[in-house]
Amino acid sequence: MEFQFEQNLPHQREAIERILALTGTLHAEHSLNHFANCDIYPNDSKIQAELGKIQKDFQLNMKGFTPAQKAVGVAPKPCLYIDVKMETGTGKTYVYTETIHELHKQLGVSKFILIVPGKAIKAGAKNFIEDPDVRRHFRDTCGYGAEIRLFEGTEQKGNKKKKLFPSAVSGFYQNPGESERYISVLLLNSALLTNSNYKNDDFDYGIDNFYCPLEALKATRPIVIIDEPHRFSDGNKAMDAIMNLCPQMLIRFGATFPETTVGRGKEKTVVKDYKNLVYNLDAYESFNKNLIKGIAKEHINPLKDAENIKVKVAEITKIDKDNCETRFTWEDALGKSHRKTLALGIPLSEIHENFGNLVIEDFDKKEIRLSNGVVLKVGGTLTPDMYATAYQEAMMRMAIRRHLETEEQNFNREDKIKTLALFFIDDISAYRNENGALRRSFEKILKAEINKKIEGLKEKDPYREYLQKSLADISATHGGYFAQDNSSSEESVAQEISEILHDKKKLLSMDNLRRFIFSKWTLKEGWDNPNVFTIAKLRSSGSEISKLQEVGRGLRLPVNEFGKRITDEEFTLNYIVDYTEKEFADKLVAEINGEREEMMFITDAQIEEFAQKIG
Repeated sequence: MEFQFEQNLPHQREAIERILALTGTLHAEHSLNHFANCDIYPNDSKIQAELGKIQKDFQLNMKGFTPAQKAVGVAPKPCLYIDVKMETGTGKTYVYTETIHELHKQLGVSKFILIVPGKAIKAGAKNFIEDPDVRRHFRDTCGYGAEIRLFEGTEQKGNKKKKLFPSAVSGFYQNPGESERYISVLLLNSALLTNSNYKNDDFDYGIDNFYCPLEALKATRPIVIIDEPHRFSDGNKAMDAIMNLCPQMLIRFGATFPETTVGRGKEKTVVKDYKNLVYNLDAYESFNKNLIKGIAKEHINPLKDAENIKVKVAEITKIDKDNCETRFTWEDALGKSHRKTLALGIPLSEIHENFGNLVIEDFDKKEIRLSNGVVLKVGGTLTPDMYATAYQEAMMRMAIRRHLETEEQNFNREDKIKTLALFFIDDISAYRNENGALRRSFEKILKAEINKKIEGLKEKDPYREYLQKSLADISATHGGYFAQDNSSSEESVAQEISEILHDKKKLLSMDNLRRFIFSKWTLKEGWDNPNVFTIAKLRSSGSEISKLQEVGRGLRLPVNEFGKRITDEEFTLNYIVDYTEKEFADKLVAEINGEREEMMFITDAQIEEFAQKIG
């Protein structure tokens, strides 16, 4: 398979042109530092005037100007801020990669730092930028003369004898800041800025008298691009570290942006923290332009023997900086009151057996975070019924049926589409262990549903043959990726990770039986695959942003067996949740519509039509 990319898609090109319109106001001069970008001089009045034209049709809460001379955080030098809002699945990775090429062409800048929140997103960005098809597309189809050299920042392995300066930083630094042939891009996840030795200055050697990696990066006067900006709000550690790099330009690409509080007392409101927003391709517009899949949401109602118990967080008490006690209260099916206090790491199965290995993993003074990612404040509740094995099996059965229905349609096309399903789960060991309960249940249900499907197919049906191959090697049909897998030495686990994170082409090959993917929350943002047609959440989420991010994993339009994106048909994502999230689809619609103000007005044409009608 060779991925085929389309040039000058209107919604993508418009975003790039708006960025270039704003950066076109800048004045650039050659730098005396061979390893640094050229010096960029922003003019606030020119920027504001151009931004006014760009934002002319924006609704009021998205308009606004952030001066370059008034840098936020600790940056002592001017920084031009640009925000680009694009719904998940509409190609923002492509857009920021082409933006890098265009800014190199427009301003002569050759040093870019691309910052993402986590490793899964970093793997996706790396795979895209380094993909031979992508490089060929930008070189041959788009005609850009310069080629991207990608340097991937990684965590330093412990070495008591030597402290080696990060090779990615030294490689990035030593490339010229103004080059016609090469563009240097350093790819970092946020932990490298905050929790690694990139901040240290005690290495055995340095570069040009720089012994601190972050200081060396600062000297390059970089352009910084942020993916998933909602994870980088002003004042958090990662954002402070980014501003310490003194970027000359900060461009944020994302579907969701940080929130900030404005006003005081009763006038206090929470608003999105946009900084010079130039483009807004929201979910509303994306659906209307057929740029993403539609969503069909289903949920399983409580089973007949459900107890309908709600376990409430009554009190959170901090013991010390590393531990807390959480008091839970509930009434059983007979109306009898109960209470139980648990510390960190104690399984919630002490309250109800359905909770299994679920534990309190972290806390602050206002809330606790469970090991499944759910965040609970005082007053928040959990429902044991939805954690029951029978309930989760019912959800898996529904998800597998929907997958097989969609897969049959996609398989029987003239241009086949490999069909994937993504499961978000609670208990990693229940899947990863060979005899784990979740793994056994899944394979048992999958076998039963495939056999049922085969009964309705003709003897020589090609899809029947495909299903029979799956039955013969059921373990080859699924795989998982979890954060703890990064330290695993098992070859089979390494192969699953390679396909899921790094080898999208292999995963999408019709010859590959793997099409059911399991994750916890590691894949909830940044990672996506265009051919995910079913998402089943065998666990509930925390915040609304988490839910939106999870839906986003399956919104991208699919590619066929030849790697071509299919844009002239309508596709649907099967989205299966537990009954506690049954209202989420309504909330999603409200959120989509809530991004847009009601625009009710009478046009000149309507007035003219009415005038003629009544004479």
